[in-house]
Amino acid sequence: MHIFTMKGKKGYVMAGAGFFMIIVNALDYLLGWDIEFTPLLIIGLVLVVVGMNMDDLLPDLKVGVSA
Repeated sequence: MHIFTMKGKKGYVMAGAGFFMIIVNALDYLLGWDIEFTPLLIIGLVLVVVGMNMDDLLPDLKVGVSA
């Protein structure tokens, strides 16, 4: 029995990528870099929200299972 379905893996990848973008933006602020990462923050927030809600948005994908 698999713990994660295909959509669950994609959701965690999206949320992880979004979290990474938010961390880069936080480091920019905390370390005083003079690079503007505001679009990166917005995209990161969207990816985290969508990635964590993947179970509600997509039907369950059963790969390689025949009925």
